[in-house]
Amino acid sequence: MSNFAESSLLLWALSALTLLMSAVVCLGWTRQAQSTPRWRDNWLACVIAGVSLGTGLCAAIVLSLSAEALPFPLGYRWLDVPLLWLGSCLICMLAMAWLANSASRVATIGAGVMVALATVAGQFGWANAIGFRPGLQWDIPFVAAGGMLILLGVCTAIWLALSEASRYGRRRSLWRLGSALLLTLSVVAGQEVLMSGSNLLAQVGSIYRRDVPAPLLSMALGVVVPLVLLVMLFDLRMLRSQQRRTRHREARDRRTEAGAYTSGLIAQDSKAASPAEPHSQPPLRTAPR
Repeated sequence: MSNFAESSLLLWALSALTLLMSAVVCLGWTRQAQSTPRWRDNWLACVIAGVSLGTGLCAAIVLSLSAEALPFPLGYRWLDVPLLWLGSCLICMLAMAWLANSASRVATIGAGVMVALATVAGQFGWANAIGFRPGLQWDIPFVAAGGMLILLGVCTAIWLALSEASRYGRRRSLWRLGSALLLTLSVVAGQEVLMSGSNLLAQVGSIYRRDVPAPLLSMALGVVVPLVLLVMLFDLRMLRSQQRRTRHREARDRRTEAGAYTSGLIAQDSKAASPAEPHSQPPLRTAPR
């Protein structure tokens, strides 16, 4: 029993870590998309941000369900797995595209609502894809509390991630990490509140345990997805370093050009202020005697 509890704790920690990495990648690419306001220039950044966050949400839900102390094996209906993943990615993609093209409070709240909706709907969808017997019964107050917790946390995290302090502040790395941590904690806590409002421990079996086994899906979402997200984090860091070097080089070139232009003006002013040299006159010729 102790070994089972330890493995469940590791799965829960892995779900939180995967969601944290996806939040860092998503918010980072959203900031990159905001730096290029034209849709034809930032659509790829919006796609990367939406897919990373949508995949992280799905991974957090599946791993947290696998971490529950259930006495029977879990499985998922094979058709629901790609549909739930695509739906989560699509909603997150639209939310990040809204943020990329508008920095207003309405966009921040709207994107937070969309991400919270994707989280709550994904929790219901993945739980329904297991096919619990005799079936889950959701308590409305717990659902409302979990949804409100996720909404407030996600909206605050987005506001922090896209604020001036997170962009240009001297401690912008801490602000960015803090916003991703806040998003992760709010989503994980909201999921726990949602599952607390269901009679999960009263279930006795899974109808679809032979379709897509939960250990196989957990391995894909708990091993492959974090590795891909790690590569994306390094790629995002290299992109930021390259952009920083480009900005420094352009600023240095501008200072050099400005210095050369100023030196030219000073030289022209000093030349204009100097007295004119007397014109040399040819010697007078005298008539021979």
